[in-house]
Parts: sequence; C-alpha cells; structure tokens
Amino acid sequence: MKRLPALMLALVFVWNLAACSPTADNHSTESLPPFDHAAPDSDPALSFSATVLEVHENHLLVEPHPDSIERRSCDRIEIPLAGKTSWPIPAVGDTVHIFYSDGIQETYPARIANVHRVEIEASP
Repeated sequence: MKRLPALMLALVFVWNLAACSPTADNHSTESLPPFDHAAPDSDPALSFSATVLEVHENHLLVEPHPDSIERRSCDRIEIPLAGKTSWPIPAVGDTVHIFYSDGIQETYPARIANVHRVEIEASP
C-alpha cells in the first residue's frame, strides 16, 4: 500500500514530461520555407505582406494579411526602423512586404528583430 502514492507520483511526473515535449504544441511549420543559415548574405527565406497601422520614429506597427503564416502568430507586429536608412518609410495604410529571418518574438505586439528590408507594395 505504501507503493501506491509513489507510483501515482511517478505517473504524474511522466505525464507532465510528455505534456511538455516539443511535439505536444500546436504550432505548425508545415508551410514555412526553410531558412538557409549557411548563406547570411543571401535574401532571407521568410517574408510576408502587411498593412501599416502606425509609423513611429524607431518602428512600424503592421497587421499581417489574413492569408499569411505570420497572421497565425499575431495580429500586430513591430518592425524596427533603427539603422535602416536605406528603406523608404511607408505611410499609414500602405501595403508593405517585409523580408526577415530568425523568427518572430512572442510578445504583444509581436516583434521581428532581424528585418532585412521593407518594400512598399501599394498605397490606398
């Protein structure tokens, strides 16, 4: 009878380990293109289109288009502008295409730290 509590504790511990395994999350990367880490100077493999919601001195706040993979991650994403003087600065309402690598930081609003370039696609 003394073994029953120890057995129950062991089962709970194993169950918790299984719940924390990487395969237990619901994040799907099936349609994300691979990122080539061996070629840092080439074009980044990740990109998406978004609508500019706010323009600040150091960042843009954008809303990814509904059909983008990034939209599954977050509905608002901050794009840094510091040190990106070669980019044209879009206006609120512009549609932009953002090229990045190294993923999206899980904050709210989400952030992308490694943005390679921003291209203005269209204005309203």
